[in-house]
Amino acid sequence: MRNQTDILLFGSDFNRDDPDLRFAYGAVEAFWQAYERNSTWWAANLGRPVIECCILSALAVRDILHGVGCRHAEVFRSGVDLRCNREDGGWITVGGPDSPVLNHMWPAHMTVKLGKYLIDPVAGQFKRSWNDLSRSLILKAENDPGVRLGLPGGETTSVYTWASWEPDGRDHQLSYFKLTHEIHKRTRDWRTAPDADPGRRKRIVQDGIAALRQ
Repeated sequence: MRNQTDILLFGSDFNRDDPDLRFAYGAVEAFWQAYERNSTWWAANLGRPVIECCILSALAVRDILHGVGCRHAEVFRSGVDLRCNREDGGWITVGGPDSPVLNHMWPAHMTVKLGKYLIDPVAGQFKRSWNDLSRSLILKAENDPGVRLGLPGGETTSVYTWASWEPDGRDHQLSYFKLTHEIHKRTRDWRTAPDADPGRRKRIVQDGIAALRQ
């Protein structure tokens, strides 16, 4: 399901009357509306596209949800693996054990959990020519689906939640996975990252809460 803010719901068994789902969907819409309202300020002060800022975006969506009473919303750190299992496909892994140490790059991904849902407001950063990933998505956050994922380098890890789809007959699989011990240690100080500064997201959170309350 897509709309003007390009939010995709993965799965056919969503209960559209579930309050958490309505708030999750509304918060992502409000986030993008607030960003677009403040895009000039953003460009002048921060410079890079918000789609690249998973820590800031997840914290902003969490704060918008907290602002309308969804206090059980929490940010969620994981790795992401997206692959097209065909000869002409591609493969992206963020948060794998072979992630290089680069300045200004964070080797993991931040999303939001709200009840049984996982919200990724900036999933579009993984969009490439070989996939049709939407700008934002919402998945069911299953409890221990019992799936293992093979990572580059030969290690395996547990999958928190995953989705698969077949655009144009090509099989795609998206997984949010448990970080290996080494990557967990490298990313556990995320609260000190510049994008975790509340001042960076203040305008978006304020306008997002106002939009969601309307």
